[in-house]
Amino acid sequence: MPPTTTSRLIRFATFQVDFKTGEVRKNGLRIRLQDHPLKVLAMLVDRAGDVVTREELQKSLWSTDTFVDFEHGLNKAVNKLREALGDTAEHPRFIETLPRHGYRLVAKLEVPAPPAPTEDARAARPRRRHWAAMGIVAAGLAIGLGVLLTLNVAGLRGWLLGSPPPRITALAVLPFENLTGDPQQEYFVDGIHDELITQLAQISSLKVISRTSVMRYKKEKPPLREIGRELGAEGVLEGAVRREGGRLQVTAQLISVRDDRHIWAHSYDRDLREASMLSNEVARAVAYKLEAPLAPHEKSLLAAAKPVDPAAYTAYLKGMYFKQKMTNEGYHKAIELFREAIDQDPAYAPAWAAMGESFEMLSGYGIRGEDLSEKEALLKAGAALERAQELDPTLKKPFDVLMRMKLHEWDWEGVATNLQRARVVDPASKGGVVYLTLAGRFDEAVAVAQRAVERNPLAYSTQLILGWTYFNAWRFDESIVALKKAVQMDPKIPHAHYELAWNYAKKGQFNEAISECQLSLELLRQTKPEAVTATECGWVYGLAGRRREALTIARKLEKTAREYWDYTDVAHIYDAVGQREDALRILEKAYQDRDPWLPSQWTVPTVSDELRADPRFQELMRRTGNPWIKFPPAGQSLASTSNRHVARNNP
Repeated sequence: MPPTTTSRLIRFATFQVDFKTGEVRKNGLRIRLQDHPLKVLAMLVDRAGDVVTREELQKSLWSTDTFVDFEHGLNKAVNKLREALGDTAEHPRFIETLPRHGYRLVAKLEVPAPPAPTEDARAARPRRRHWAAMGIVAAGLAIGLGVLLTLNVAGLRGWLLGSPPPRITALAVLPFENLTGDPQQEYFVDGIHDELITQLAQISSLKVISRTSVMRYKKEKPPLREIGRELGAEGVLEGAVRREGGRLQVTAQLISVRDDRHIWAHSYDRDLREASMLSNEVARAVAYKLEAPLAPHEKSLLAAAKPVDPAAYTAYLKGMYFKQKMTNEGYHKAIELFREAIDQDPAYAPAWAAMGESFEMLSGYGIRGEDLSEKEALLKAGAALERAQELDPTLKKPFDVLMRMKLHEWDWEGVATNLQRARVVDPASKGGVVYLTLAGRFDEAVAVAQRAVERNPLAYSTQLILGWTYFNAWRFDESIVALKKAVQMDPKIPHAHYELAWNYAKKGQFNEAISECQLSLELLRQTKPEAVTATECGWVYGLAGRRREALTIARKLEKTAREYWDYTDVAHIYDAVGQREDALRILEKAYQDRDPWLPSQWTVPTVSDELRADPRFQELMRRTGNPWIKFPPAGQSLASTSNRHVARNNP
């Protein structure tokens, strides 16, 4: 029999309803619900699991002598109720619609246990005699029960004691709800959410789904079990944020997606000056509740938070909001806000780190303002990142970004130094996919890319990077599988198609390769109508024997090679059509201009064995100073030796 509204409290999911006082709370924070929506909820609770017709709801809400548009009024009441609960008609978690008939409450209801009897009440109970006899009986029962529990006869132990909480090793932190009442504070709520993901992601024993994958549930939230299945998560963390005056209130609730069991919930009320420390506090509580093993350095990282000036922290969170947009305007606005945060608190290391990475992204992706050259952006990035390292050596991000920059600058000593420093912060640090691929440590590179997919399963970019990593590891069939998944996620982006073409070309499947190149061009023309060819397919056309098309692309790329670092792409095309003297000429130019991609040419599948065996090519590679180059014996191809000719003294 379902609970009734005569019960003082009813709980479901993250909500608690007190029908006597008319209060509705989510994660402990009160939410506003008007009279008619509350009455609708009361009727649905009284008949939980059964259909309540629209006619019954109308009669309950309005008397017969009331003049009102019942249809409009009822629809409005139900919509208001769903809005308060964060529910939708399309993906109902709580209220199911039966078209033209009525509604049904599908939530699992809980009625809190009544309080334990007081001492006076216990004292009023009849007392029994024969204490000695009863003691003997009780002892016998205890012994018998202990045996049954030990043997778990007929599942008695689980029935009496309840099953333990399910083990959670994969967690999704769903977007937090904005209870500030101000849509302009969305950046602040998202910032708190992002900070918590960052803190939890430092726990190596816990797989934390990335921000990119969970943000799709910000506006529409399907049932938790469905979310868990889509993300590969065993548990979810939900929360809400309220900011009033100088106070910050955050509630968080941990739920198992297997059985909707509530594992943990807590409300935090802090001064805004402590806001920057809150994500560490919540992360520690979650780790404790999940019994997640913490390495010593992870315990230190989670305990390392310091109070930050509220104005600086607010500017930092707003800057992160714009940085996440990954656009020219977004990066410039983010840098402006990070500077504002630094003006408020010059010792705030995360703001320096985020500003440095923003400058690096502007340079690395060719997205730069008219008043900022690539060289200037890199100089500013390096200075900001080094300042962040000085202020807080426990931040890992500056080391990762600087290492990436040092790779592109051919600063091998700088690469090793930053990797060693990163390992002080995180002993498991491997340096990232690009570093591992350049070092010829292909299996490790693939493992890192696979973990990124596990943590960000719904992102096109992680599947694309996995496909790229497999290709550079000479694992073409696996690359094709990963890239086809990327296409399924976003069929309108050309990148996966031309990378598929590369793989098909290496396998000698030229019809499939050309087909993917043509599809890539069609997609490219949707954003660049003037495009006449897919330049990334020049090498493919060369291998496929379409010499004229390949050379047309090569000549076009050669004109802008210095500006966009296209030297190696041009060399690959000349190599593919047999013009190896031209390939070597272009690679020499790449060396003179210190093309960041040149040192990787010793292993890439787009260089032929004939070119790789040329002494001039090998000498050029030696001149880059790449410390991991070790060429195969004469007469042996790279594909046949793979990792056997990788230097084993890798840092």
